[in-house]
Amino acid sequence: MKKRVKQICKECGNIEYKNINWKTRIKSVSRILIYSIIGICTLVGFLALYNFIIADNLGNYNLILTMGGFRSSIGNFMNNFQSSEELSKVAFNLTKGCTDDECKAKKIYEHLKPFSSIAGEERMNPLEIWESGYGDCDELITLYMALLKELNIKSKMVCDTTHCWSRLRIDGKKILVDITLERWEEY
Repeated sequence: MKKRVKQICKECGNIEYKNINWKTRIKSVSRILIYSIIGICTLVGFLALYNFIIADNLGNYNLILTMGGFRSSIGNFMNNFQSSEELSKVAFNLTKGCTDDECKAKKIYEHLKPFSSIAGEERMNPLEIWESGYGDCDELITLYMALLKELNIKSKMVCDTTHCWSRLRIDGKKILVDITLERWEEY
């Protein structure tokens, strides 16, 4: 079964008709599919590599941006907040009775879960978020990280184009913490 295909000559601009058999068409479609699959797998593989290998080994950076990075103002804001006596008291009161960092991080997470996830007009600092009892995803994670910082527990904020969460590494465990979606899981 042959099919006639109309082609325009690049050199002279004339219209030519070529007969293409089914084997040629299958090869052409197969190549397109294979190249598409390779491209998609490469992209997915790169994103996975970035998220799980590179991003976890960035050292002292507190902000990791994935797929976009429009939230650079969050990084500047978050990296510049100051320790406060009030936040320090809150952190120590919330973690009374805990002897290890994982227990402390989990207790703070459990306490912040009921906070309302409301996107505000102005960016609030961690103490304002604590006092108001609400914030959007990046503000709640900023508060969470500020409380952890008071306890000398390192964490990182991870943001994609629409959402933020936190990553912790405690005693060799990698933990994903998302307050607005109420997720605490090892990965």
